[in-house]
Amino acid sequence: MTGQCSSTASCNCQEDSMDWLDSRGKKQSRNCYLKHLSGSLHAEEGRQKLHDSSTTCIQRDQSLDLKLKTHLLENMQSSKYWKMFEFRKKLPSYNMRKVTQFLLDHYIQEGKGSLCHIVCTQPRHISAISVAERVAEERAESCGKNSSIGYQIRLECKLPREKGSILYCTTGILLQRIQNDPCLSNISHIILDEIHERDLDSEFLMIILKDLLKQ
Repeated sequence: MTGQCSSTASCNCQEDSMDWLDSRGKKQSRNCYLKHLSGSLHAEEGRQKLHDSSTTCIQRDQSLDLKLKTHLLENMQSSKYWKMFEFRKKLPSYNMRKVTQFLLDHYIQEGKGSLCHIVCTQPRHISAISVAERVAEERAESCGKNSSIGYQIRLECKLPREKGSILYCTTGILLQRIQNDPCLSNISHIILDEIHERDLDSEFLMIILKDLLKQ
């Protein structure tokens, strides 16, 4: 009995110190191998979480769709809306104020407004505010306060409703949102306005968005 016990103990000690082969056939200690395996599992778990988050998207709310469409039709009855609508018709088709509203109105009129949340970046703080206020005026609405138009810059924001809306922000704000939500799962459209004014933030943002499009 004594010999068997001592033999078992020696085998356990030998197992702790024996060499293991990794996937490349390289010898390494058991502890190092377990550490490497644990790190691989954590990395795979992180990739799986990223994949899961990339598959999530804006959820449709049919009751909200009806409310957004009704609200748009009510605004279209006002003389202020039609006055600004006639002015918008004179703008070039590539004007960002016109493009963003065309996208939003199309989704709302098709009864899918809850699936639309547009983010339009601006190179400067003042342009993000002025464009948002101008678009809100064109839509006969106020900026922010649960309306369809809002803006966000550093230390100041008037956020629109979460769905069926347009957010004008600086490039840095969108980069911060990417840190919190790498797949931008709550955004349906991203428009980079005045992107010809190249700087470090805009270059970095375009690289990130290009990678996101591949996923």
